[in-house]
Amino acid sequence: MNKALLLIPICILISCAPERPPAFLAVESIEEAAHTAFYDVQDVSDMEQYGHLEYWASPEETFTNMKGDCEDQALLFLRLVYDNFNIKGSMRAYTCKTWGHGHVTAVVEGQEYGYQGGDLQYEWCYEEAMSGIGFTKD
Repeated sequence: MNKALLLIPICILISCAPERPPAFLAVESIEEAAHTAFYDVQDVSDMEQYGHLEYWASPEETFTNMKGDCEDQALLFLRLVYDNFNIKGSMRAYTCKTWGHGHVTAVVEGQEYGYQGGDLQYEWCYEEAMSGIGFTKD
């Protein structure tokens, strides 16, 4: 059998391997991603922005609107970190005894981002790894 014919399937497999799409927003550091997601994005409730009690916006929606609540900001942050540095993170959910509702933060490499600290009393509920998230919009 011709050796060239054996190499063709290998070449096709290598050239057809899916490439990671470029980041929709380039950032230079995890700190810059945190600043973009948690400080540049205006903190607005889902009711005010979308007219729904709860709405999980895609990272692209949050960045386009530059508005969102805690989980929108956390998702944007995690997307920026994953796209730019190929680092997966997680989301941590809390119930807030002071406010009487929940709060979501992002955790990357053991560091928590988006925690509203201060005099608020949080009770940690659960952490969900973002390893399988597709970031697709239905």
